[in-house]
Amino acid sequence: MVAFAEIPPARVQHVAARRSLSVATIRAMVDLYNAGSSIRAIAARHGIDRSKIREVLIDLGVYVAAPAIAWDELETHEFVGMYGTVPTVELSDYFLRDVEHLQQKASALGISNYNPYDTVTLTDRQRMLILASLLGNATMYRSKSGRKHPAIEFTHNNTELDYLAYKHQILKNLAQPSGIQRRTRQTYTYHRFVTRYSPVFEEIYQITRRHDRQRVTGEWLAEITDPFALAIWFMDVGDIQTLYQDKALGTVRGHTLRLYLHVKSRDEAVLIRDWLDREWGIDLNANTWRQTRSGHDYHALSRSVPTVVREFVALVEPHVIPAMRHKIACVR
Repeated sequence: MVAFAEIPPARVQHVAARRSLSVATIRAMVDLYNAGSSIRAIAARHGIDRSKIREVLIDLGVYVAAPAIAWDELETHEFVGMYGTVPTVELSDYFLRDVEHLQQKASALGISNYNPYDTVTLTDRQRMLILASLLGNATMYRSKSGRKHPAIEFTHNNTELDYLAYKHQILKNLAQPSGIQRRTRQTYTYHRFVTRYSPVFEEIYQITRRHDRQRVTGEWLAEITDPFALAIWFMDVGDIQTLYQDKALGTVRGHTLRLYLHVKSRDEAVLIRDWLDREWGIDLNANTWRQTRSGHDYHALSRSVPTVVREFVALVEPHVIPAMRHKIACVR
């Protein structure tokens, strides 16, 4: 048993920020767990998902007992009623047992060890949305608590809540039941939703990662074949800035199209630039700058040539939702 006082304060602060929880809540969770409360009881008391509590305790280095193999009568009754109607990965979260054990239990009870939700496939629209969002504001990851398959988190600020709801509607059958959640990190408030951990994301996870980090590759970009995906990417991280000859008179000189890139290297930025030119006929410049305070390099694609800006807008405009049309409103 690890008491709360034994956990380094820096680790507590890091976990609190990462999991969007207060230090007081984390302390209460640890104290309850050490006093013998189950994860299920702690979840009920604080209104927090059990899998999140489990991950917090693991992050803090607090011992988390492996779930017992024995099933009580109530659990068995629940399992029989839910199996085949709920995705197995969600059953794993609910019963805190791995998927293989659940399948063995289903076989032992004489119910099929086949769960139709495990055969879910992505629609073309869902696939395009995910591939493009990972170039933008989405994050795909595996859980530290040992889940086998990845999940995806979609995050947007308060002003883009309608856009986040649009994404959630497209991915509703793959999203966790908690839906869209409001989160506050220090002074910043945002909204997010998370998909369930599912084998349906495994292929995309493999093609978007190299050496245990997300990295843009030709294989990834080759999968993006629909202007709808370009529109999602633009709505995530793009903007068009008006250049004024005389701002007071409203005289417009032109516009600059800019796509901010969440990449770690200039090579990735150049790869995306060349792909846009080759596959879509959009010829942009790759820009790199270094932030003085952090020393980090940042990357973007941009161009102020009127024909290039208009061609890009023509590609994405049919797919830009009403809540995000302000991003292209300045281009006529």
